[in-house]
Amino acid sequence: MYSSENDYSILEDKTATGKKRDWKGKKRRANLMAEHYEALQKKIGAPYYGKKAERLSECAEHLSFKRDPETGRLKLYQAHFCKVRLCPMCAWRRSLKIAYHNKLIVEEANRQYGCGWIFLTLTVRNIEGEALKPTISDMMKGWNRLFGYKRVKTATLG
Repeated sequence: MYSSENDYSILEDKTATGKKRDWKGKKRRANLMAEHYEALQKKIGAPYYGKKAERLSECAEHLSFKRDPETGRLKLYQAHFCKVRLCPMCAWRRSLKIAYHNKLIVEEANRQYGCGWIFLTLTVRNIEGEALKPTISDMMKGWNRLFGYKRVKTATLG
């Protein structure tokens, strides 16, 4: 435990582009969510929600860093994350991990196959709930029809 303010330093985390990462904001939102879980536990009486609230409030409470000998930069070495699916801190960390894995997959596909990439967004007008199932079926038929064309089939990989 620290005995005075001089025993620790406040670090600032920035992305590769120089944008400040908002650890404090995510921690505040996690604590707010913990309060909601506590209220839910009191209302319903299920200890399950109290345990989630406790895990959320302790999420990323203590972070340890080590200096990378090659770059001289501090790197997160040890931390306790709650792994609650709705936790803002854990969701952010999970998204970073998934983005990194996707980057590796794309790089490997480029290396092996020399692919070109297309980002395709297909949209439909808003519909009522009853029409959801037939609309999704129509969309899937259209998707399958698109990939049934010879030009599309030969131009795609996977």
